[in-house]
Amino acid sequence: MITNTIVLVPGIGLGGAELLYLAWQMRRSGYHAKIFWTNPWRGDLAAKASALHRLLTQYAIETPSFVAHSFGGPIVLWFIHDYPNFKVGRSVMLGSPLTGCIAARRVMRIPGGRWIVSEALASTASEPDLSITAGCETGSIAGRANVLLGLFLCPRQPNDTIICVEETKHPGLTAHCVLFVSHTGMLVSRQVSERVVRFLRTGRFAAPMSAD
Repeated sequence: MITNTIVLVPGIGLGGAELLYLAWQMRRSGYHAKIFWTNPWRGDLAAKASALHRLLTQYAIETPSFVAHSFGGPIVLWFIHDYPNFKVGRSVMLGSPLTGCIAARRVMRIPGGRWIVSEALASTASEPDLSITAGCETGSIAGRANVLLGLFLCPRQPNDTIICVEETKHPGLTAHCVLFVSHTGMLVSRQVSERVVRFLRTGRFAAPMSAD
């Protein structure tokens, strides 16, 4: 049985390689860190949740905490919904679309766009049925550093180049914060990793005020 483990869940990217630096940062903070390696363009949410369950079972990981980037957030929420008897710790979403995705909808309009977006993300692009289970402490970090592409993908809204700040909010969240980072830059940001660790330890992103 492995405890004190963080499972890092990738989105539409490199299948997990993009999380190597963040995994290293988590290990430096005293956690076991395991990356959920997955093909980003295959499988719907239910299939990915099932694959995540197999990973946890295979390595006998009990009460994992999750750190999910981008579309990895919906995967984690779907897993918690589909496996309610599996005890989990706190979860942190990094630039995760929790209430739709304007960028995905725009990309899906171009030829081949649905393949680029992937089957699973396409299913959550408009009106995702994502709930946050009561009692599961979940924090969300949004970025607001728009690197040009965001002018087309998310026009007229604060965004991290791909995901709008508003899309990272959800009524079931325990905490939410916005940092000046881009969608991919947040994975190598020290301020992001510090807040991830703070939330995993305390259930909040803000540092506690010192008493005078």
